Amino acid sequence: MKKIGAMEKDREKFIQEEILKTIKDHKQKVGIPGDEDEAAYRLVFEALSEKDELNIPGDFAEMVTKKVIRKKKISLAVHSALMYAMPIALLLIASFSSLYFLSKETFDQMLRFTQFYGNYLAFAAVIILIIQLADHWLLSNKPRYFTE
Repeated sequence: MKKIGAMEKDREKFIQEEILKTIKDHKQKVGIPGDEDEAAYRLVFEALSEKDELNIPGDFAEMVTKKVIRKKKISLAVHSALMYAMPIALLLIASFSSLYFLSKETFDQMLRFTQFYGNYLAFAAVIILIIQLADHWLLSNKPRYFTE
């Protein structure tokens, strides 16, 4: 294997020297002074011949897969929580707007009720969402023995 690598390097050097020789011959025929192209070509060839070692851990694919699965689980849990919260919020908005148009007195009473107990209601809603997210998280991590 080392011989093949050495042969490839010798071949690359031979090709490089032939290209440089061709460039010099062409410059002499045309009468172009200077070796700027040759120096630039040598720099490019040296940069390309350097091998950058990429140190990827052995379990790289597994780590990436775990991250993708974790992100997918989180997005599914958030999506599920929003799908529970949005209909409730829309129902409350529809109820309050219908009370506003149908009975101003009842709307004022509901508004005072929410102003007085609003913090408690918001806290209860957040607790319900947290419980729902925890339930979703625990169920998604449960092993499924009887699935095909």
